[in-house]
Amino acid sequence: MRRKNNLGLAIFLIILSIFYYEISYKSQELKKEVIFNIEGKDFNSEISEGKETKVLETEKADLLKIKLERGKLVFAKDPSLKKIKIKINGNNLSGVKIERSVDNGVKIAEINLKENISGVYLKVLSPEKIDLAITNINGEEIIKEAKNIFINDNYTNMKIIDSDKANINTSYGSIKIKKIKKDVSVNTKYSKVVVQDVKGNVKIADNYADKIVVDKVGGNLSIDTKYTPLYITEVKGETQIKNRYSDKILLRNFSSVSIETKYSTIISSKGENLSLRGKENNLKCQSIKVLTISGKHNKISGEVDKLISEGKYDTIAVTVKGGKIKESSGDLNVKIPELVNDFNIEIIDTPLFVKINNLDNTYFKIESTEGSLDSNFLIIKKDKGNEIQATFGEKGMKNKFLLTARFSNITIYN
Repeated sequence: MRRKNNLGLAIFLIILSIFYYEISYKSQELKKEVIFNIEGKDFNSEISEGKETKVLETEKADLLKIKLERGKLVFAKDPSLKKIKIKINGNNLSGVKIERSVDNGVKIAEINLKENISGVYLKVLSPEKIDLAITNINGEEIIKEAKNIFINDNYTNMKIIDSDKANINTSYGSIKIKKIKKDVSVNTKYSKVVVQDVKGNVKIADNYADKIVVDKVGGNLSIDTKYTPLYITEVKGETQIKNRYSDKILLRNFSSVSIETKYSTIISSKGENLSLRGKENNLKCQSIKVLTISGKHNKISGEVDKLISEGKYDTIAVTVKGGKIKESSGDLNVKIPELVNDFNIEIIDTPLFVKINNLDNTYFKIESTEGSLDSNFLIIKKDKGNEIQATFGEKGMKNKFLLTARFSNITIYN
């Protein structure tokens, strides 16, 4: 009987511990959601995390400097105020004050909460947009309607919205930036970065990150990273990506993208110009107007208007309208619905299969040595020296398909 009771008690304790873990875990997740609801309650919350509360006021300033450690900072604009209002909740606040100074005509207000004052909650309300310079470690920052923002911290989660400019230097945190009128610069590592709706340029350096998400950039975009998935949409300016070892790079709705990478998977759609340089990459394309590739051991597939490629050991299977290919020891499978640009192909030791639907207004000229040629429309001539020449159409026709090959087996069908 005692064994049964002990067994029942053990089962009950196990269930209770699992239940406690689930509640604790969900509570932490809920807390995170509340903290990062940037357009919601964050700016109006009255969180009490310490025993003391102190309220400070100061005249308008051009620049507000704040130094924190394990602190939570909330900043927002409140046009109804005449002065900057700072509410502090924490411990050891008796000596906290605002220092005022002027540097080259810039009015500066500074508050230092690092020395023996950690873990505070700081709420700042300003009657107008001002510049912010923030230092924080192991904290949180939520900023709305600031001017130029400069943040230097570590292990900090931050959200910035409806501001003019953001310059971030951090690591090991979550960075979310939205609705910025000018430029954004992020220098970090091991951080998740989300940037959305920036009118100016965006520059991001982030290694070993969970992900980088960029959406709606009016200017140029520059990303330098490795071992990091990238999700990029709607960039009006030029995009430059320097990357290594990414299992996913997603590109959509772009004007011009230049990628230098290796051992990465790239999925692209709806782009004007895409350039890829590197090796051992897997590129999938849809609705790309001009694709330029250089490197080796790359796999290229999809649909492009114009393909310009130079490489070795590549596997290329594309639907294309024209371009220029120079390939050695690779494998080419090309479908041409209708040739609208000249197509020049130069291959060595590379099998080639071409399926072209429309032969109208196109002149074909093929020269091949030490290989084979099979076609259902080309006029083929072979000589005793293993040289093959084939033509179709007239030289004066609008489009040209020119192919030179060596040690290659070629199939061209209509």
